[in-house]
Amino acid sequence: IFSKYLSKEKNIQFLVAKGQSHWEKRINPDDAKMARLFLSKAYNIDPNNGEVSALYSRACHFTGHYIENDQSKSDSLFLEGMDTAWDFILATNAYQEGYALSEGDSITKMIGGIENTPQEMIPLLYWWVANYSRYLLTKPVMERLAQRDVIETALHRILAVNPNFFYHGAHRIFGGIYARLPGVTLSHSGNNFDKSIAGSPNYLGTYVIRARYLHTKSGDREQFVK
Repeated sequence: IFSKYLSKEKNIQFLVAKGQSHWEKRINPDDAKMARLFLSKAYNIDPNNGEVSALYSRACHFTGHYIENDQSKSDSLFLEGMDTAWDFILATNAYQEGYALSEGDSITKMIGGIENTPQEMIPLLYWWVANYSRYLLTKPVMERLAQRDVIETALHRILAVNPNFFYHGAHRIFGGIYARLPGVTLSHSGNNFDKSIAGSPNYLGTYVIRARYLHTKSGDREQFVK
């Protein structure tokens, strides 16, 4: 039994090392895809490894957002990344405690679990909400509105615990969401993009997303070109 355990551990270490090696070269689409493949294999062997789960979820997001051109395939990747992170979060004591102590329907209890997310789980919560929000961006308005409370709760939790995470990513996601939601003034989107840029001015992704979702909606061609 012990030898089987060692063999399993070595196999996981090999798969993670290969995944990380390809991930470091993800500017090449083939390497990005291979990173996801190896990380998925490592995750399937040991789904209780938080670091592997977070990187696997991130790799799904990266591949779906930057590499895949087919929207249906991108959506599948976003769902894969979302499910990977969520399955880990769901099994933690922190989530279960927050869920159990909350009174109300299942959504209210889910929000209670998310609000109890500790610092060490922020990477998983971020990549869950990043994949989820990216998936929802192309969906009908009613579907986006139905998930608004859950998405906002996750982003507010990230801002409360680790607002700097991934180049002030929570504000960036808020900016993209508010630019696409009906009934929300565009200033809310702009303010969040401004906060993300102020915190991480060298992260190009925020400028790209702001131009794509905010400036195109506002019709501000001058800012879009900038």
